[in-house]
Amino acid sequence: MEMVSPKHPSKPDKAIIHQNDVALLDFLKGHFEFSTDVKLATHVGLTRHAVYKVRTGDVALGNGIRLRLLENSGQFRQFIPLPDLSAKSLLDGIKNRLDDAAEPEKPSVGGLISDAELLACFKQHIAATTDEAVAGKIGLKRTSLSMLRKGMAKFGIAPRIQIAGVLYPDADIAKLETLINDSGELAQFLQTMPPNT
Repeated sequence: MEMVSPKHPSKPDKAIIHQNDVALLDFLKGHFEFSTDVKLATHVGLTRHAVYKVRTGDVALGNGIRLRLLENSGQFRQFIPLPDLSAKSLLDGIKNRLDDAAEPEKPSVGGLISDAELLACFKQHIAATTDEAVAGKIGLKRTSLSMLRKGMAKFGIAPRIQIAGVLYPDADIAKLETLINDSGELAQFLQTMPPNT
């Protein structure tokens, strides 16, 4: 399987993205011995039609799919000592670091951990007194935090990675971001997995 590295990492060529996305799908299909793209689609969490659109170059695989593949590979803990980047995992990581964890500002709904809870505990963890301080740590605008607190927005992948980086300063955040942002890099990394895992 041939992977191609973009000439300029911040602006990869669409053809290279397409080639790497297809290579990742082909690797997964072979690695798990899926006989059809339908089985591959189920494993990846896409529809068969979405896999077809990726293969034809109409759409690219998103960071969320690559993150899920990395989390499901069992290799995620190499980068951050968490099972995944969910709000619950990040909140558990913060609470493990706080001596006397305060009650979150907003209770969870139906047992789910809200991003507002994560924000409140993260703000306490970094001892921030303003939203600007929190926003600066995770690469967001202050107004985004207000929307998040109201339940009108959620943390994306990039802010969650930044939160994990603050919690685990020795974590290999740069490598994690590379794998989540580049199908070619992820495919090369996943090739080190034992078959059918």
